[in-house]
Amino acid sequence: MKRTGLMGRMGFCAFVGYFLVAGAFLSADRSGAFEKKTPPVDKEQAEQPFQGKVEAVDATARTLTVGGKVISVTPETKIKKGPQSINLSDVKVGDSASGMARHGFNGKIDAVSMSIEEKKN
Repeated sequence: MKRTGLMGRMGFCAFVGYFLVAGAFLSADRSGAFEKKTPPVDKEQAEQPFQGKVEAVDATARTLTVGGKVISVTPETKIKKGPQSINLSDVKVGDSASGMARHGFNGKIDAVSMSIEEKKN
């Protein structure tokens, strides 16, 4: 049975239209369309150095104050005294602290890593 009516012509037009659209889509320049885009580093999210005397240590809040800035110590913060890893409870007022920190999403300054030197008597 031959389809020559309206339905046959609509089917043929849909068939041709599909291939025209598919051809245009396949020939379009999509270079880089599926590449992973790394968002630019926000200036506030970049690591910043800090250095100074430890003015206060709050073990409950997991913070220390260095150079007038309150710095949060997260579970990921690496604290070293010489070659040894230490805990926040080992840091004392008067020690020298230096390290890298970044602004956290909560508005706090989060220490990434820090090195402690005992205060000299």
